Amino acid sequence: MGLIRIVAPTECEEEYVNIENYHSINTQIVFVAKCKILDVANWPGSTHDARILRHSGLMRAFENNVIPAGCHLLGDSAYPCKRWLLTPYLQPLPGAQAYNRAHKSTRCVVESMGIGQLKRRFHVLHGSGEVRVVPQKTCKIILTCAVLHNICKDRNIQLPEENHVVEILPEPPSHFDANIFDGAAMVHILPHGNKSTFGEYSDTIFIPRTERQLQSSTRIDIVWDRYYPDSLKSTTREKRGKGVLRKVSRNAKLPVSFAGFLQSDTNKEELFALFSCSSLYSLPLYGPFRTGLMEGVYGPPVGKRCVLFVDDLNLPQTDAFGTHPPLELLRQLVDHATWYDIRKEVEPIRLEDMQLVSTMSLRERGRTTLTPRLLRHFNVVALNDFDDTTIHSIFSKILLWHLDTRGFSKMFDPCIGEIVTGTLDVYRSAAINLRPTPSRSHYIFNLRDFFRVIQGVLLSVPETMEDLRSMKRLWVHEILRVFYDRLVDTKDRQWLLDRVSSACSIHLNEDFHQLLADLDHDSSGQVTESDLRNLVYCDFADPKSESRHYVQVENLEGLRSVVEGYLHEFNNMSKKPMNLVMFKFALEHLARICRVLRQPRGHAMLVGVGGSGRHSLTRLAAHITDYELFEVEMSRSYGITEWREDLKTILKKAGSGEQHIVFLFSDTQIKEEIFLEAISSILSIGEIPGLFPTDEKHTMCDKMRNIDRQRDKSKQTDGSPGALWTLFVERVREQLHVVLAFSPCGEAFRNRLRKFPALLSCCTIDWFQSWPEDALEAVALRLLQGVELPEETLKGCVSLCQYFHTSTQDLSDREVKKLECRYTTGLARLEEAETSVLSMQQELLNLQPILLTKTREVEDKMAVVEKRRQEVAEVR
Repeated sequence: MGLIRIVAPTECEEEYVNIENYHSINTQIVFVAKCKILDVANWPGSTHDARILRHSGLMRAFENNVIPAGCHLLGDSAYPCKRWLLTPYLQPLPGAQAYNRAHKSTRCVVESMGIGQLKRRFHVLHGSGEVRVVPQKTCKIILTCAVLHNICKDRNIQLPEENHVVEILPEPPSHFDANIFDGAAMVHILPHGNKSTFGEYSDTIFIPRTERQLQSSTRIDIVWDRYYPDSLKSTTREKRGKGVLRKVSRNAKLPVSFAGFLQSDTNKEELFALFSCSSLYSLPLYGPFRTGLMEGVYGPPVGKRCVLFVDDLNLPQTDAFGTHPPLELLRQLVDHATWYDIRKEVEPIRLEDMQLVSTMSLRERGRTTLTPRLLRHFNVVALNDFDDTTIHSIFSKILLWHLDTRGFSKMFDPCIGEIVTGTLDVYRSAAINLRPTPSRSHYIFNLRDFFRVIQGVLLSVPETMEDLRSMKRLWVHEILRVFYDRLVDTKDRQWLLDRVSSACSIHLNEDFHQLLADLDHDSSGQVTESDLRNLVYCDFADPKSESRHYVQVENLEGLRSVVEGYLHEFNNMSKKPMNLVMFKFALEHLARICRVLRQPRGHAMLVGVGGSGRHSLTRLAAHITDYELFEVEMSRSYGITEWREDLKTILKKAGSGEQHIVFLFSDTQIKEEIFLEAISSILSIGEIPGLFPTDEKHTMCDKMRNIDRQRDKSKQTDGSPGALWTLFVERVREQLHVVLAFSPCGEAFRNRLRKFPALLSCCTIDWFQSWPEDALEAVALRLLQGVELPEETLKGCVSLCQYFHTSTQDLSDREVKKLECRYTTGLARLEEAETSVLSMQQELLNLQPILLTKTREVEDKMAVVEKRRQEVAEVR
């Protein structure tokens, strides 16, 4: 192999200076006939080749007859001649010259096909540059390259082209098990089914997997996914400095299951802290598990290890200097076990006995590509999308469990497969056809949306489900609430209705229009988008009933009376009464908000312009569901300190109280981006790391201890602070409902969804469209009730007010289209000018040879003219 150039080491520097007077590692590599590597030995650059061989395990293997007789090595003249080592003659006789030629030609093939290919595959081994790490790590790099070289030979991976690195493997990634001992590399590639030795060797040497290689994986089932973190975790418990990075596709992103596994009861020797990567830059990482070991050193309690679970690792965006501060701080934590105490003038502290586990989505729009400096610390595990069979199996069992526990008759069993298959059809179609765009950045669907549909069906009870058709009608309603309510324009909504209608025919064996025939008020035989506004389900239509059942509302006028009664109660109890007109549009959105609040861990994002009723309807929904409402009271002096105090109040009420809390938060209240970081953290993990100081945390644990003792003994914790705090977080997640009121105007909405994906994945979106005509008419009638006017005049005034509103909107739309026309026309002119310029440039380029020819002709004629002029002058 020769000399690998390195930087000057800090220790024993003179031992690494070779005969050519630069620092290096002298590497001895033995290739077999097929140019695979058999043995690797690394020594300081000043070491002679013969000495390396003399002290290697390879020589002992030959001398002790471990290697069978008849096996020989070929070496150059720097090595001594042995019975098993063939070297060239130094002064060959005529008969020995033929031997030397054969010896040389054989070694040339090995050097070209072996060493040459190795250096072409791994540019770090080129002599043009130096390896800028310590010698010990350089030796590991060389051994790793040798292992990968053998893998490439086994899989017939072609050499990379110039300035190109091959990243794609022809097969799905297998378990790579490599054991390096005494300079020899032994590589085993195990199939997917063989998992017995993965834990034994996976941490011996790290073989990185590239992004595109991960994407080539086509089959990872649930059992295998469960095994992955288990085996990696059992391995990395004993070795520091290694992390686990779980890469999942966007549709398969279920970090809750992974975090739940980490916090399972089978791992009592470890403490766990959950973070979102966006919060790493602003929160004290050591806060949840800080225990002072000595001055400036922190870690978990004695006998425990701490596992940091960081979600969305590739979320942080590039700053103005082209760096990613959260990722760099995280890399520093892994490299040097160092963090900073932001309360003590950014004082560095050391963190001990900690392990890092992360998740990230595969490369997509708005995601950061991790640098190799950070990625090299992780054992990378890939999880593909669940296939249709797996999804069907999971959700069928959930529905079967619901029907059995609720006491449904066997008559409803056939609808299990129909509902799951129909939901899968709509989900797959929406993910393909409803793509996100700059104006529709929230058109992103994942399995959480699939589950929300099933979760809505789980609200059914035998008392309200008369037959299979009633269950199918409920499924149609839930599909609309999850997928339809977030759509922006009429074209997308009509496409979804056609898709749902097709799914009803294909999978539910029902005609969509006949299934919802009672909504067809004009008896046209077609259920239109306007008719579907009458499909409303809620659990508060009958306030006299002792048990609230989720049922279809047959009489919207009766529901309006019930809601007005709730509004009257609210105004009598509240310090800020509301003067609302409960028209049909308001009733629809009120029922949607109540539906979300009734679901476990239900959060809502209400998207609409100001004045559309988002805040008022949320306050009324909280009153109807008998939940406590919390809103931030903004002021000029309101800042981060007040924000943190309000968050403490919310979490304490939700975690230690018995009543559910509705936290209403608007985008107009966002003074700092850290406000959204906290909201995102609550939505994704149920807590805000570092929010509570130690004394307040102990106080909350004491309250949790009293609550824990009142629970059933089978559900009680072991009473440790960590278990009590986990109980507190679980109660917060169950009893806190976040309702976000955002405006779609401007760039802020799209940027926030990109920076904080939990806002999108953890919330049910309700897009508030423009008020329909019946809503405008109802509001105008309410406002003109106190005016004494004849009935015909009153109707005319109402129509006129409605016309003013709609005509203003139409005029605004026409002006926008007019300006867009000017904009697009200007762009077209610019593109036309650019095309013309390119055409003229090409024409000039084509005329260039002719121009040169004409120029030479003119020069020749000018020379002739000048000559004749001189001749004429001489004659004169």
